[in-house]
Amino acid sequence: MPAASLEGKETGGMNVYVLELAKELAQKNCIVDVYTRCQEKHNEKIVTVTKNFRVIHLDAGPEKQLPKKSLYLLSG
Repeated sequence: MPAASLEGKETGGMNVYVLELAKELAQKNCIVDVYTRCQEKHNEKIVTVTKNFRVIHLDAGPEKQLPKKSLYLLSG
């Protein structure tokens, strides 16, 4: 997820890219919603990151962190 801690081994490049792109677009007065799978039960469903940027957690599979390689199995 874009707001995930960047310290985990499953976070990095794409998360950083999406987060920074969304923040830049929001700063230019675009309304940005990023949808991501809820990974923790205590996550709020909608998180406002900045004035025009929010992250929306969707219920999709178990509410826990999963290895990236296993995520395609949830969709099929």
